[in-house]
Amino acid sequence: QKTGTTALEWIAQALFKHLAQEIKFQNMDSADFPVVINEEKHHEILWRGKRVVFEFMRKHTSDKIDPALPINFTVGAASECVREGVPAFSEQCHHLHEQLENMQVDISFGQKENQLYFTTFRNPISTIVSWIYYKHPNSNKESVSSLILRTKKCAKEAADMSFRYAVVTELMPALGYEIMPLYYNNMREHPVVFIEELANKLGLIVNEKIVRAVVRETSPEYMRGIQKDLANAKERYGGIAAKGKNSRKIRNAEVNGFDKDLSSKALKKCMNEARFHLSPALIQQFQDTFG
Repeated sequence: QKTGTTALEWIAQALFKHLAQEIKFQNMDSADFPVVINEEKHHEILWRGKRVVFEFMRKHTSDKIDPALPINFTVGAASECVREGVPAFSEQCHHLHEQLENMQVDISFGQKENQLYFTTFRNPISTIVSWIYYKHPNSNKESVSSLILRTKKCAKEAADMSFRYAVVTELMPALGYEIMPLYYNNMREHPVVFIEELANKLGLIVNEKIVRAVVRETSPEYMRGIQKDLANAKERYGGIAAKGKNSRKIRNAEVNGFDKDLSSKALKKCMNEARFHLSPALIQQFQDTFG
């Protein structure tokens, strides 16, 4: 969804790797070393009976997720709100939110203990612009701006985000699931705090040395360097590939880089559409743009 999941996966991978290295360094005389598995979309560390698994689900996939998030419904509901010209979070679209609440029977099966869910949110303007460049490699400022001006892509992205936010912050917690929303702007603007809080949620004790290493190896500059020379990378990295769409995945990683990618007219239209459909909580989260 172009909301920073690749960066999040790299953070998990780097966290487990450097934590294991630090444990080994501090326990040189012991054979009791951590076991770390870093594979695409699956990362785990096992040490002294404690096992932490960080697993990523493919975009829009529900078959592996417990509970299966109602992605198709949120996309359809968002489109309906946009078509009717009413804010996605509003009373006018309340009938759709009621339908979403009634879906809880379908998503509340097989709940597991000791399971924490994460999902990422990013400024919807950044998300849709990034998605267009990802899908259409020959895009430029003029073509992207033209697409934004003649479609409702910004409105649909913001409306869908409002519905997904309701799932994450209202529906799933009401069913007893522990879920933590993560925000791309926090990841990039306050990486130290972001990594420390993520590690704490995972029950991992990390020191400043580990955090510094993770920040360095998950910065946009470092990630772009790996993407550019993937053939010579010393380890496997999730989310990117030597060819195809994922060979250009890490492009403009700035929090508000969209102001360089859109004409002033397209940016104004996108901002107005997004502000119209975003819930007040999301407006507050992205206040640098919509405040």
